[in-house]
Amino acid sequence: PIYDAEGRLLGIVGRASFEKRGRVNVGVGYAISINQAKNFLGYLRSGRIVDHATLGASVTTDPDGVPVVSNILESSDAYRRGLRYDAEILEIDGRVVKNANDVQNVLATLPKNWRVEIAFRLDGETKRVPVRLMGVHRQDELLSKMSSALPPPPPVPDKPEEEDEKEGEEGDKPKPESQPQPRQSGTKIPEAASKLIVDRRGYANYHFNLLEQQRIIESLRGQFPAEEDTEHQRWVITGKNDAGEEVKLTVADNEYGLISGATAMEAKSRAELYDGIEAASIAGLLPALDAWRTMINVGPERFGESYYYGTMPLAGERPLRDCMVGVFGELEVRWLTHPETGHVECIEVFADPDNDPAELWIEREGDKVTSLDLRYGTLSLLKVAVEDWKREASE
Repeated sequence: PIYDAEGRLLGIVGRASFEKRGRVNVGVGYAISINQAKNFLGYLRSGRIVDHATLGASVTTDPDGVPVVSNILESSDAYRRGLRYDAEILEIDGRVVKNANDVQNVLATLPKNWRVEIAFRLDGETKRVPVRLMGVHRQDELLSKMSSALPPPPPVPDKPEEEDEKEGEEGDKPKPESQPQPRQSGTKIPEAASKLIVDRRGYANYHFNLLEQQRIIESLRGQFPAEEDTEHQRWVITGKNDAGEEVKLTVADNEYGLISGATAMEAKSRAELYDGIEAASIAGLLPALDAWRTMINVGPERFGESYYYGTMPLAGERPLRDCMVGVFGELEVRWLTHPETGHVECIEVFADPDNDPAELWIEREGDKVTSLDLRYGTLSLLKVAVEDWKREASE
């Protein structure tokens, strides 16, 4: 660790430079800054193997000394938010960037999939937009790199002074460097420790992820208790849209309906809800509500593949929110909850990782839900002022 004079942690040294076969520290260390470590803490608590962020664009320093986009992926969220070739990057996550090196330094402190505010100038117009960052590695590539990593070589004890003098007389002859030794297999793990270890691909230890999942689901159920002791609930939500028209939402097993003014739609299966998100329509409200209802009723064990993701900003805003992910048929659902109240503030439903998800934003007064706002990217499609929310048993 690196501390300042007042004992505050500034960074964590991961590597250092040495001379004479690793016996003399030359005073150069390579540290992870404390700000970067704090950004990744929530991800590390998930027990996952995690990755750094990238913008999905290449940035160079132009002759005027400012960072400009030299190439960009059309599948990136940055492209969907309007970033284009030759745009000048001004800020990333509230930090001013003055050249391409600054851009890389800021991105290196941020985890994959964080959504942060980007400020850029294009054709004389300055824009500020929330951008969902991509990962440096593909998941399989990241896991391959981690699986091939070996532990450091064991420390070599200092030689007696007589041997040092003899070595000096003979001259410093290069000797083969110590090779990393593989971990010993077959070592018995103490019973108390083995209870805290759960192997799962993509995780350093899945045990800690299970603990975080349990914390999140208990919070969800505590703030929104079921009125009936059954997993087969029907949710009926009524209110008004921005035009003052009546809105009714019905969500139950194989029974989904939405009425907003003159617009009406219904579905008899979850598979039909997929099309609503693909088309970026107001029907995106239904799978978000259905996933929320199902997670509360059956829990992560029966919901599908579920895991705690870590902490991240909500559309670029702090404090960092807890994020839990669940795979719901062909859809991926993310719940973002406030770290203090545990309230769900946003549910994101992805039908395609290369397109904007349906985002259900939830507003409350105390424990009561007062507003539902469906968004895609920065566009709000339907906002409902909630008047009544019934949770009843269904057949």
